[in-house]
Amino acid sequence: MAQLNKTVRANPIALAIGDAYARELNDLDNGPAVFRFIAENLDLTRKIAEMPTEKKIVHELYKISAQLDGRNNRIESRAPDPIKPVSAGTARYAVPLDQIEDQQKYKRARREGRTR
Repeated sequence: MAQLNKTVRANPIALAIGDAYARELNDLDNGPAVFRFIAENLDLTRKIAEMPTEKKIVHELYKISAQLDGRNNRIESRAPDPIKPVSAGTARYAVPLDQIEDQQKYKRARREGRTR
């Protein structure tokens, strides 16, 4: 606690943010940890103080909370893996040209460009 008091005295902007957004910090499960993180990071404190709207500041507080909890902001999909698309593959003819017995099938195969 003494360390936090010393940190807050060195960073009065963090104290002002804590006072202004005490309700939002109390709503967070890890509100004290979020405040400590803000107080210990002077650059972050300045960034938050320069934000134009309260909505952005509250959003940043929630982002810090999620970051400290180890959660990421992405929702993981429960959908199964996508199916493998049908590919052309290698098209091999089942019957070689020299074994085709029907003359019409042989001519059709030759017109299609088969040589084997």
